[in-house]
Amino acid sequence: ANAGADAEDDADDRPFDGHWAPRTAGIDNLGNTCFMNSSLQCLANIPCLRDYFVTDAYRDTLKVSGKLTETTNGELAEGFAVLLRRLWRPAAGGDAGRALAPWDFRQLVCRYDSRFIGYRQHDSMEFVEYLIDALKEDCNRVKGKKLYVERADSNNRPDAVVALEASNKFLLRNDSVIDDYFVGFLKATTTCPEPSCQFESVVFDPILSVKVPLQSSKQCSTSTFAVTVVPVASSGRGATRHHVSLPKFGSVGDLLEAAAQASDIRPESAMLIEVFSSRVYKFFEAADQLVDIDSADILVMYELAHPEAFEMSNEKRWGPGEVVKEGDVVQVVSTFSSCSGGQGDKGMH
Repeated sequence: ANAGADAEDDADDRPFDGHWAPRTAGIDNLGNTCFMNSSLQCLANIPCLRDYFVTDAYRDTLKVSGKLTETTNGELAEGFAVLLRRLWRPAAGGDAGRALAPWDFRQLVCRYDSRFIGYRQHDSMEFVEYLIDALKEDCNRVKGKKLYVERADSNNRPDAVVALEASNKFLLRNDSVIDDYFVGFLKATTTCPEPSCQFESVVFDPILSVKVPLQSSKQCSTSTFAVTVVPVASSGRGATRHHVSLPKFGSVGDLLEAAAQASDIRPESAMLIEVFSSRVYKFFEAADQLVDIDSADILVMYELAHPEAFEMSNEKRWGPGEVVKEGDVVQVVSTFSSCSGGQGDKGMH
């Protein structure tokens, strides 16, 4: 929000008096800082996190046995607490149009991470993860030099045992309320690809967030393919490109049908190939499955004057001893009448 805002110093860092505003104040854009503003608003509206800082509960963990966090000396946690109090403190005369400009907090962030210096746009999630990580270090009860711990492999032990061991080792280095709120463990399984080995390693890694794609139910159940359609030369039409969406578990026959309909040709006269490195890489059969085709594959569908020439076995098509297998690279040369030349002129494609 940019409306009617005074600078940050309109409110001081007085202790929280127990009165909440109906909602957080707006935050002025300081110049491409919308990524920071949206991140701060999200974090400020997590009740347990808000209460932990606004009520000063965090202060007990800033200094442990006379030691502060080496990198920031607890300043980021202090600055975040001040910002939250200002965001949630009721404004005099109501809160319509209330906003603040967090210059002090932005300067604090830039002091400890040079990525955010200047006025370039950044990813909001990148900022959220940086700030959470910095806050959990400031509020970490484990100060000073931390113990070295090795990540243990499963060695065929139950997941529950391996996960508990990983969390216990994590606590030897990280012990804060922020960890309790945000840290989880992600199971990672790695299998050796060698057939003679097939060893499986299972570990549990700490994470602050999980990225998931946002897709509609339609996107989850369909695949879209780009198909270049080349009509037969005698039609006088040029090549066209079509994007065809089909159920993921359909067949190449379905793709031929849809692309043929979009380009107004008969599907029984069409042949689909994959082009790789400027060569024909694969001929598709109607029964082939769409799940075996990547959406980035270069697909070309030709309209054939004599489609029956391709309705034969590999041995008959290529000759004895020259059966083409999937993955073999072949070169196809076809002739067609030139659209601009006289009768009998030939072109190469």
